Amino acid sequence: MPEFDWVTARSKCSLAAVFEKLKLGVEHDVEIRHAILGERLGFHFIADGGSFSVSLSGPALNHVVKFKIVSKEIIVSMDDTPFLHGSVALSDDGLCKIRAAEEGLELEFWQFRKRALDQLFFDFSN
Repeated sequence: MPEFDWVTARSKCSLAAVFEKLKLGVEHDVEIRHAILGERLGFHFIADGGSFSVSLSGPALNHVVKFKIVSKEIIVSMDDTPFLHGSVALSDDGLCKIRAAEEGLELEFWQFRKRALDQLFFDFSN
């Protein structure tokens, strides 16, 4: 069995590549949540150069979750208050993951998106 090429795997696990995958995943998550809720509330995905965000607007509601790169981290904020920080990591099983600073865990991309969007999607929209 050939040895794992961790150098190539790590080079593909860049902050920019992970951020782009997160962006595509978040956009898809917004489409799914919007389809489930219908027109009752408005979720909007907004790509803005070096950042992207999801907004929720409805009767007496206005919240925004924003993703951006700061230094070597992905910072997620809700209504301008940062609450989730992640850096890229090549895990011991050879997978590109996000290391969440708050928990010290290596997360798959969907797990990071869940932590970022769960409150917006489910606490404010039900």
